[in-house]
Amino acid sequence: MSWYVSVVSTFYLTFTGALFRGYPQLILDPKADEWMNSIAESDNVHNKAYLLMLLNQFLESEVNRRAMSSSTSKDVNDLIGSATDMHESGISTALVQRRINFVIESAKAQHHTLQTAAMAVLTFTVKQGLYHPIKVRSRSWLGLTVQMMPLLVSLETSDNNRMANGARDLHAMLHLKHSSIVNCRYLDFARDSYDYQRSLTSEVTGQRMGKARLGRWWELLCDKRNIRLEFLKSLVRAFDFELAGHDSVSCATVFQSDVRSTPPLFFTLQRTWQHSTTRTRRR
Repeated sequence: MSWYVSVVSTFYLTFTGALFRGYPQLILDPKADEWMNSIAESDNVHNKAYLLMLLNQFLESEVNRRAMSSSTSKDVNDLIGSATDMHESGISTALVQRRINFVIESAKAQHHTLQTAAMAVLTFTVKQGLYHPIKVRSRSWLGLTVQMMPLLVSLETSDNNRMANGARDLHAMLHLKHSSIVNCRYLDFARDSYDYQRSLTSEVTGQRMGKARLGRWWELLCDKRNIRLEFLKSLVRAFDFELAGHDSVSCATVFQSDVRSTPPLFFTLQRTWQHSTTRTRRR
């Protein structure tokens, strides 16, 4: 009986996805929102993954639809643009805004299909620049970036090389395009990666097969001196147990193991620590 329910559910999701692609405005309808919320809050991993695939297909279809409409011949009225066209142009952005929490939680899930589907949505969102800060003057893109950075840094520490490299690639895109926005709150993001590893295992280590878990992050930052120093100063604060909280000792131990696995990072951090200690003593 379960297979029958699964088949019917898949058919229903497929039909609904086709309906949304044909009539894009419907995906923002309150009833559609309520339906997607019910799936996101359920325990059915299959339906969650299928919903993510539906969202990704919808976003792709919107890009293709706009590309086709822009390539066709236009008269004066088309060039002026209708209210419907202007409304539909923001549907993808509004959809990502509404579903980003679900996408992020799914990307953290310990289920390969669900995690892969979520990363596909995130990848498309970043590549298409749905929240470019120059084109969109609201706080939506900044909010999305702040939400995505802890996720990407955490997934870069994954034992799944494909997932870790995918997160690194997205991180690199944001780092190159919007360096001033994404390069902040280093210690918070590092602790988020520790919490992510804690959700996977009770024995967290700072390295995997001799390589630092934060190594991919360091590779993005090490070329620019100012960013590199800010990153190192933030990690140094992890060893100040009077300021640190939530499993600060074990978290710092993991960072220490992580740093020692990357010799250039270890020696640079050691110099930063000595410099910081010297300045503190002088005061």
